[in-house]
Amino acid sequence: MQYSGGVNFACTPDRWQYLRNEWAKHRTMGIDSTLLTPEQVKDKCPPLNVEAGETTGAIIGGLFDQNEGYLDCSGVTWAYAKSAQKGGATIHQHTKVDGLTQVIMSPNAQDLG
Repeated sequence: MQYSGGVNFACTPDRWQYLRNEWAKHRTMGIDSTLLTPEQVKDKCPPLNVEAGETTGAIIGGLFDQNEGYLDCSGVTWAYAKSAQKGGATIHQHTKVDGLTQVIMSPNAQDLG
C-alpha cells in the first residue's frame, strides 16, 4: 500500500459538519488527521479550484489524513490467489462461474471430502 495522504473536502455546510465529526472521531481513535481551511486544501491539491463554480459551491474546508493511500487491487487479488494455492487451492482462470455453494464448518467438523 502506498501512503500518499488524502484530502476530503466540503462544499456544503452539511458536508463540512460531517468532516468535522469525522475529525473528532479520528481524535478518539488516535488517528492523526487535520482540519484544513480552503487555502490549505488548495496547498495540498493545487489543481483544485476552491472558488464557487457554475455547478459547485466554494470549498468550505477539508480533512487531511496523512495515512490515507491506495493499493493495487490486482496485486492484492493475486497475492490472495498465491496464498490459496499454497494452501492447496486450484485457480481456474478465464472460467465462467455458474454457481457458488457455501459450506460452513464448525472448528470441530471432520473432513467432508
